[in-house]
Order: sequence, then structure tokens, then C-alpha cells
Amino acid sequence: MIDIDPAIRDRLDRLVPEPAETGDWRALVGRARKQRVRRRVTIVLAVVALAAVAVSPVGGAIAGGIGDFSTWLSGDPGSPAAPDDQAAFERAWSEFPPGTELRSLIRTSVGGRQYELFGFRSGGSLCLQLVARGTGGPVLGCAPLAELRAAKEPALVVMADHPFGLAKTIPAGHEYAPPESAATFGIVADGVERLTLEGDEGPDDATIASNAFLHVTDHPTLGSRVRRVVATFEGRQVEIPFRAAPFGDLGTPPTPSSAKPSGPATVERHIEGGSIGWLERREPRGEAGTPTYLRQLGHTLANVEFARLLTPDPKSSMRILVAIGTLNVPFGPRTHALCVFLVSADGAGGGCNPAAHPFTREPLMWGESLADGGGQYTTLSGVASDDVARLDLFLATGERRQVPLADNAWAIQVPRAKYPVRLVAYDDADRVIAVVTRQADLTVNTGPRPVPGTWRAILRVETSTGAVGTLRIARSTNGEGCWKVLLPGGAGGSGCPPKNVATPPLSLAMSLGRDGAWLYGQVDPQITRVQVNRHDGTSVSLEPTDRFVLAHLGDTIENASASLREAVGYDATGNVVGEQTFSTR
Repeated sequence: MIDIDPAIRDRLDRLVPEPAETGDWRALVGRARKQRVRRRVTIVLAVVALAAVAVSPVGGAIAGGIGDFSTWLSGDPGSPAAPDDQAAFERAWSEFPPGTELRSLIRTSVGGRQYELFGFRSGGSLCLQLVARGTGGPVLGCAPLAELRAAKEPALVVMADHPFGLAKTIPAGHEYAPPESAATFGIVADGVERLTLEGDEGPDDATIASNAFLHVTDHPTLGSRVRRVVATFEGRQVEIPFRAAPFGDLGTPPTPSSAKPSGPATVERHIEGGSIGWLERREPRGEAGTPTYLRQLGHTLANVEFARLLTPDPKSSMRILVAIGTLNVPFGPRTHALCVFLVSADGAGGGCNPAAHPFTREPLMWGESLADGGGQYTTLSGVASDDVARLDLFLATGERRQVPLADNAWAIQVPRAKYPVRLVAYDDADRVIAVVTRQADLTVNTGPRPVPGTWRAILRVETSTGAVGTLRIARSTNGEGCWKVLLPGGAGGSGCPPKNVATPPLSLAMSLGRDGAWLYGQVDPQITRVQVNRHDGTSVSLEPTDRFVLAHLGDTIENASASLREAVGYDATGNVVGEQTFSTR
């Protein structure tokens, strides 16, 4: 999870959802002989030069007789999962339909730890779940069937360099601890003899079984990543495209790309404003928001006047939760808002716009999300105004995908390797009424970045147990400043705010570290003292350094949220410059 600058968090005008794909497994059997898949890996600080490998032109692999993915599309790879594993799966991922059968694909032992890769089909997706015995929860990754239908390469990376556990020591000169292990896994077609992963740890072959592959690196060095994946069959080699996840907390720097977005680039009919009629009339579309889903809104809306759970694609486990209520913000006016959340197996995320004017830029509320840094698919999702009759997604490869749209809600998975992408909305006369172009996925930071070599620690707070939290600042490439908070246990946040963003006098936020809750944020230049008042009458006094404050509250995050009442900022003469009221949720 990325912790966002408090000032920017208040500008909730875009949402963050995720998607689902359509497709009938059996109907795809005859078409699965073409396979183009894009794969992705996590990014590293140091790139190692890799030996060149002769590679045949992509696109001819499956057509050349290697086989296809029919085992996944129409059969049952692997063997039924053990009853305990099936039950654990159903507890962990209740969003999938009852009766979803988990299949055991690969079992292996690395570094004394047992790993088991499972697979299952659900609606329009093929999903893999990796369990590392004794290390927290499982990791899940899904690929839309549309990618299997369009694929040309004989393998598909579903997840790359997913970390398990943390080493007990942090390397000298670094802020982060490396993982105890990192796993890359995915799907292979019939006939693949070998799958080689080349990266910072050197080349190594993945384990292949049951039309799947798994590779686990034990105790990788900090920032180590897979850089290249090559499939071997009949003496030929095919490179498998994928994309990397960022390493660190400020995103991947953009790199030049020759890829161009396809599809219409201009609007034919301009729309001002817009609405969703059934929502204004409070019609009971979709399903009622159950208590489980409504709890997802607890930190966003102080009250929920109306909420519905919508299903853009009946073959997907993804749902769109729309709700109208009053924003529960720690400062500023209590805005009447329309909030849109993507609800999936990975949780819920979204945002809000003013309910009176939800469509201010185009007839779409949209957001982009990525559940795991090693995942290969982002999700574009949101709601459309009544002016939108259909939505299409255009990929850099020239492919065109129809976006599932029902009850004004929509969602679609997007392969990260096929950016830039373009989302196009049409009215009922087939005129283009909105164009949204994304040059890169959200792991790529196209905004301001810290200037290398300018980071400096301005605040250091040690707890009674000896744990330390730090706050650092640096110059940014836009002439402003960047900030970074590192809390015990690896929590924290960072940001490089854009220019000319209006912020309140106090922009404070809370995060949970290893030793409890921490309070940090930025204040107005005039403020020389911040007094944090609790409901029980006690208070904490903080002196800003370079406009920032950092404090250890010593509570759980729940107790801190409930106990803090307000923060008041004073200038050098004792006058109040600004106040921030904390939510009791």
C-alpha cells in the first residue's frame, strides 16, 4: 500500500478500482493457439548486464506447433487440492463463487520452506495462488482470458518477484530489509521444455509442471529482480515480454518508449456535466450494500445515505460499490459526495467526487489500481454518466477490447506490457464523447521526483523500546520538495507534491508502525508549534522542523484514531494559524 501525502489525499477526485475479463473457457479452446502475453517483474536499483540469447521472432511460437493452453481452457491441470488447502482458499477468497475448485500444480522446497502453487478458473479469469508454508497469507494473481486469446508467446507471467517474509537485518547504507524469498510464477503452453529467468541473481530455470511454472529465489539481495524470461522449445527460444514493479517508494522513473496509443484521440461531441439517473432516483440496482462491504466506506463517509453493489461483468468476481453520503475528512467542509469503490479479493479502493457535480472533466469517474507490485495487470474502473452508451479500450498493440458496462459501472483489466492505452467513451449515436489516455501504468512516476543526493534527515524520533522513526526531505525536479517517512517495521510514506497545490495550514496523517501509531505531516510556514489534543484532556506539543512534524503516539492505530480530537497550529506570537479535526473512526 502506498501512503499518500495528506494534502493530496484530500483531493479525492479520482477512484482506484480493478477489473475482470469476459470469455467462455470452452469456446476459447479452438482459438487459444495464438498467444501473446506480456510479463512483468519488479524493478531494481542496479541492472546487471545479461548474456544475449538468440531469439526467434515472437508470434510464431504456438503456430509453429508448440501446443496451446487447452489444458487450462478446457481441462483440469494438476490434481485436486488437499481438503485443508481447499478450505483455506475458501476462507481467504470468499469473493469467488461457491464450488470454485482449487488444483495443485507445483510443490517445491527452497531454503527449507515449502511452496505450493495452485490454480483455478473463475468466470473470465485464470488465477494462480502461491502458498509459502509458515509465511503469512497466500498471494493471488489472475489473468484475463482475453489475453490468452490474443497471446502469441508460449508462456504467461502472472506474478513476478513477489516477496515473502523479511530478513532480520537491514543492509548497511539502506533503509529496507530484503525479503526472505521472492517468487515468480505463471502459465506455460504444451511443449515448453525450459523456462529461464535471467536477473540480478544470475540465470536460473523455473520448475515446470501441470502447464505452470514456479521459480523461488531464497534470500535475494535487496532490490534484486528478474530481468528477462526466455522459453525454450524444439531448440528455439522465445523471449516472454513482461513489466517490472517499482523498487522503493517513489515509483519507477519513466523511460522513452516508441509505443503509441491507438484508437480515436479527439472528442466528437463535448459533454458538460452529467448524471446517473437511477442513482439520483435511488433505484435498487444491483445488490444492497451488505455490512461487510459498507464497512469499507467507514473511513470515507461519515454517513451512508444510499449504496449499491454493482456487477459490470457477471463472469467476474469484481464489484463496483457506489455510495452517496457525507465525506468523513479530518479537515475542511463535510462535502456531500458520490463515492465509487472497486471491491475485489484484494480489498477495496476508490475515491469520491462532489455528488452535485460528479462528472466535471469528462462523462467518466475513473481510477487505476494494481493490487500487487509483481502483478501483470492493472485495473481501470469506475462509473459513467448516462451519456455513455459504450466503452472501448485501445492497446498499444492495436488491439481493441470492449469494456464491460452495466448500470453505469465498468471495469477492465489492462496488461501493463501493452501501455500506452486509451479509454474511449461513445454516445448512443456512436460519437466519441470522452478520451482518456494513459501513457504508462501507475507504477511509473511521471511527476516530480527527488533530486539524487539531496535527501537529508530532519526528524528522528526514538521510542521507549529503541525503535526509530525518521522523516527526510529532498529537493524535487519541479523545484518544490519531496518527503519520506520511514517507521519501525518498514511502514511509512512518501511524496513529491506538484506545484501550486492548495494545502490547509495543517496536513497531518497517521500510520501504524511496529511500535504503534505515528503522527506526521506538513504545516504552514507561520506555524512554530503544533498542539495535538486528545478527548481525555491531555495533549502533545510538537515543534515543526522545516515545516514537518513527526511523533510517536504509543497507541494502536484504532486507539489513536479514537482518542485524538484536534491539532492546533500556533505562530510565534501564540495566534492560531490553523486547526485540524480528527475523525473518531
